[in-house]
Amino acid sequence: NKNHREKILGKIRVLALRLREVKLKPSILVFCCSLGLYRDESFKTLSSFPSNVGFVKVPCLSRLDVIHILEAFRLGVDIILVVGCENDVCKHKDGSLRFEESVKKLKKQLKEIGFEDWKLNIALVKENFVEKIRNLVEDLSKTSIKS
Repeated sequence: NKNHREKILGKIRVLALRLREVKLKPSILVFCCSLGLYRDESFKTLSSFPSNVGFVKVPCLSRLDVIHILEAFRLGVDIILVVGCENDVCKHKDGSLRFEESVKKLKKQLKEIGFEDWKLNIALVKENFVEKIRNLVEDLSKTSIKS
């Protein structure tokens, strides 16, 4: 749906602007499945993440398009993390799985043009969404410092 795509692009633009203004680096944009996130009792703790981390919540990863990822990178986001539901708990059947394949293809294409592949990540989770996101963000921040 074109309207939904534009809505997500609008969120990305707002967050990318905010992340550019933050002194703490790297900037990390997390796309996450809101249905999986709300299954996790700790979803309200998203506001406790550092200021260099922004969240775009979508009903399912199947609503995302690689154009969303490319736009975030174009706007200066350092790292992108896509977090969705494991296939057996995905409410939209295989939405996460299909988008995971798209991310893998995009990662391969970006690597071919010299892009560091650790800057684009996808994780499919069954439970403890927020804890997993927090751990991934910490790991990605450490990887960024090493590079």
